[in-house]
Amino acid sequence: MGLPDEIEAAIEALRSVLDVIEESKPYANCGNSRAVRVYLEARPGAAPSAPDQGSAELLARAEAAEDRLRQTASAVRGLADRADAAEATADRWRKRAEEAEAAIAGVRRLCDLTISASCRVQAIEQARDTLTVLDRTMPEG
Repeated sequence: MGLPDEIEAAIEALRSVLDVIEESKPYANCGNSRAVRVYLEARPGAAPSAPDQGSAELLARAEAAEDRLRQTASAVRGLADRADAAEATADRWRKRAEEAEAAIAGVRRLCDLTISASCRVQAIEQARDTLTVLDRTMPEG
């Protein structure tokens, strides 16, 4: 309640610290008074108009922390990319190992077939020698 100019200044001051939800029109006071009254519905929550020194320091620390988080996120993305590339390389090597194992299994079958079916002594000895070398370098299983 007050003179119209005072009411406007008071409402603006309240808006700087409160969230004004509803504002009534000015109502004239009783009698010959020039004063008016205005009804406000407000709740806490309006941002202060100018940060104090402590708020400015907190804001600067928050911005620095945000920058560090961005740098960390960028580093994590880089590591994830490197991990993806390493996984792709590992997949290629696994495939090559499977192909090598299949080739060795084929050589073992041929050597076993030669040993069991050949009548040539040299062929049988060569097949046994090949199996011995395979067993030394790549044990089955």
